[in-house]
Amino acid sequence: RYSKKTAYPYIHFVLCWRQNRGKMSFHSFKCRCRWSVKYCLKTILELFVDLARHFLSAYPVLLIMGAWRRLRRRLRSIWLPKSKGRPPIPEFLVTLILEMKRENQSWGGQRISDELRYLGYKVSKRSVLRILQENGYNPPKKKFDPPGWKALWDVYSRIWGIDFICVYDLAGTQLFIFNILDWGTRKLIVCDVTSNPTALWLQQQLRNASIETCDNFPCALVRDNDAIFGKWLDHLLKTEFHVDPIPIQVRSPWQNGRTERVQKSEKYEILNRIPIIDESHCRDLIFAYRDYYNSRRPHQELGGCSPNDRDQKPSHPVFLDPTERKIKKMPAVMGLITFFESQAA
Repeated sequence: RYSKKTAYPYIHFVLCWRQNRGKMSFHSFKCRCRWSVKYCLKTILELFVDLARHFLSAYPVLLIMGAWRRLRRRLRSIWLPKSKGRPPIPEFLVTLILEMKRENQSWGGQRISDELRYLGYKVSKRSVLRILQENGYNPPKKKFDPPGWKALWDVYSRIWGIDFICVYDLAGTQLFIFNILDWGTRKLIVCDVTSNPTALWLQQQLRNASIETCDNFPCALVRDNDAIFGKWLDHLLKTEFHVDPIPIQVRSPWQNGRTERVQKSEKYEILNRIPIIDESHCRDLIFAYRDYYNSRRPHQELGGCSPNDRDQKPSHPVFLDPTERKIKKMPAVMGLITFFESQAA
């Protein structure tokens, strides 16, 4: 840190004084002493400045403050009594959560939390997952979430999405299930089945959607690049229904992700759990699931409400006395789904 020019005079003065103590004249000693003391004081001053810069900087002060905070926190945890924290979840609620999971294996933590909110009990998703994990239900790993296209669709006030899914019946016939979903309300508007999807059949489904919504068509309709969705469909949407078609990119189903999510629910909750006998059997299943989906199934995007109850503000749920209310299991969709209702005891 100290330069040679600064430290050398002091070293030279000391050496001369020790070696030539008796031979140095007073004048020579006085000049050398003045000259060396000047630089010695400068060196000492630089030393004090460095010490002040090091010990009075923010870093040591922050270290001292952090050590004091850690010491105070440890002393507080040792001496001060701990708070009681949140009340534990009642045993009947734990039993109800496990019963919901046993009856519906595909339900996750958020779904069970929304179902409990319907019954008047407020249990967070994190608490539900902790209870399930403690009882042997380990949650699956989280999959990759593709980037959202919300900013792209904000230019339209209302958007619908259409798509097909395929299933096979016991005779090996391929059945096509056509879905129309309202992206804003999450309402499943049209859901029908056919073994031969033609252009005339698809036009009739769009007209059925017009009747279902009282000619309240959206501003845009998102579709994929299926062979049945050709230029004729875009022309029909623009001329007859005054809707802007939005075709997604090739091999990008996540751009129509909300419709794909509904079809995933249809597969996992009903279609993959029972063999399809024929087209009429599949149609009965799909119609029953549509009624359940719109009237009873909770949605995270809607704050735990169903599409038909989205306009109603949910009341703040409270823990009810289990002796005053009775939880009743209700079958839906031909017994494939079991939901729960709170009734007076």
